[in-house]
Amino acid sequence: MPNTTLRHDLIENLQENHNKNLEEAKELIETLQAINELNSLNDSTKNIQIDTKRLEDILNKAITEDSDNKRLEELESTRYMLPRDSYSRRSIADDIAFEEEFFEKSEVEFRRSVRMSKACFLALYKEIKDDEIFDVKAGPAQRSIKFQMLVALTRFGLYGNGATNKVLGNNFHISHGSVDKYIERFINAVMKRQSKYVKWPMGEERKRIIKRHEELFGLPNCIGFLDGSLFPIYQAPHWHPELFWSRKSRPAIQNMVICDFDLRILFGETGHYGSANDPGVVMKGGFLDHLDSYFEGDEYVVSDSAYAKARWCVPIGKSLKYEALTGSDKKFNYFLSRARVSIENCFGALKGRFPSLDELRIRLNEEEDMDSYNRWIVTCFILHNFCIENDSPAYMAEIIDYFYRTHSRDEYFETADIHSSEKRSSKFKKYDIDTNFVPDVHTSEGKEKWESLKKYVLNLNHYDIKSLDDSYKEKYHYE
Repeated sequence: MPNTTLRHDLIENLQENHNKNLEEAKELIETLQAINELNSLNDSTKNIQIDTKRLEDILNKAITEDSDNKRLEELESTRYMLPRDSYSRRSIADDIAFEEEFFEKSEVEFRRSVRMSKACFLALYKEIKDDEIFDVKAGPAQRSIKFQMLVALTRFGLYGNGATNKVLGNNFHISHGSVDKYIERFINAVMKRQSKYVKWPMGEERKRIIKRHEELFGLPNCIGFLDGSLFPIYQAPHWHPELFWSRKSRPAIQNMVICDFDLRILFGETGHYGSANDPGVVMKGGFLDHLDSYFEGDEYVVSDSAYAKARWCVPIGKSLKYEALTGSDKKFNYFLSRARVSIENCFGALKGRFPSLDELRIRLNEEEDMDSYNRWIVTCFILHNFCIENDSPAYMAEIIDYFYRTHSRDEYFETADIHSSEKRSSKFKKYDIDTNFVPDVHTSEGKEKWESLKKYVLNLNHYDIKSLDDSYKEKYHYE
């Protein structure tokens, strides 16, 4: 049965009533004309005639002026039953007035909407204002760049049911399509700054970071801190939804980030299936292709226990079936964990500043649509680093603190049993592709590095390894 619209059904009913009225009027006129014919045959009644022509005009006029007929004509002359939303063309003066009103908000209110301070917003405007994406070569003029930035940044800060074009369009008095246009232009402009703001440290910058890490955490040659994080998506796509199902029992995209002590993202990679574990992202991504240029000598990153010990990676130690942790291992883990919390704070700052990452609401219809997700996430990476340079450190601390108060730390920073199949949805088990690429095997070079660094750090902090191990054995009664 074909689908019909309410408008189509209403027109059909009104047309049926209109035709019925015309038919009844026609029958009445024909009946009266027949009576006139009969009267004309009889001398006594031949002068009795009804003016059918005038009556026909009266009936036609009544039918034409009928309210149902007028409604029918109205419906047939327009495509829509309800009045369409209209958006008056705005002038530059209108945009300036709107921006001035927006900037009259308090600093707290402005940050709540735009996710950065007024000074940081103006610095970002200065950074992207000359981008060619905002240069109109033909057609109508664009809205002001600041206005488009306000729309886009507000959207990056929305989460849940409020994160819709309809809500945003109503707030800014623009059409739903304009919301998409402004966000896309903003993303294009920011993405061109990726190599400037998200980059691996080289030369003197790398030496500065390594020196600072040793001063703060007592870890020599440490470049940064590594971890993965899930960015949930609103709805799994119809193509291979099993692969997007994460250990959190919801569809997501898996990501990998390395940050430094300032929570600055040094390397970020996104676009992996939510069912992939953190080490799997490293193995299947592009990071390993850069090891020779990213790490010199004994340089490394610190990670959680999900990762294997390697020349370039020093993870928090964990007990294995064939090898339990010693007392000195436990103490070394304490120092590693104290440093590794930087990556947790980095994700807290990133997701806290841009709540849209709590649930990305871009529809995935085709595999090519994944690029929209990746561009959204990378834009957040770039803006995160930009804000570190241009926004208040105190505001960053507020964001992290609020994120931890409103989110479960265990949910977002799980380090135990990450390889466990119980952490996967049963939906994933039905699919024949394994996204757990990394066996729980440490390299011999990685083990040696781990033990050597443990010895250095514990000696630096005046701990005797043998005493720690003996004390731990005595406390827990094992050989």
